[in-house]
Amino acid sequence: MNNGEVRIVIEQLGGAGKLKAMLGVKTFITGDHGVSFGFKGSRKHNSCTINLTGSDTYDMKISKFTSGNESNVVEFKDCYCSQLKELFKDTTGLAMSL
Repeated sequence: MNNGEVRIVIEQLGGAGKLKAMLGVKTFITGDHGVSFGFKGSRKHNSCTINLTGSDTYDMKISKFTSGNESNVVEFKDCYCSQLKELFKDTTGLAMSL
């Protein structure tokens, strides 16, 4: 995923500024196929990874990292961008935007 595509995904989630303000995101980590970020405010989860698939849908993984161990993993496959915010909210209890 190039920087332009990562920027588009972040904008679809509400924008970097809103994600930083509402979820406490400090940094966005880009990968070959997506973006990952840590967040605050949920006891069950603190990490989210969103990857673009070959069919122009997204796979999203929400989990908790503690001392290098991953737990409470929830995965969604072949999601449309319009579903990402709601799936995130339903899983974490946190809204990505107002």
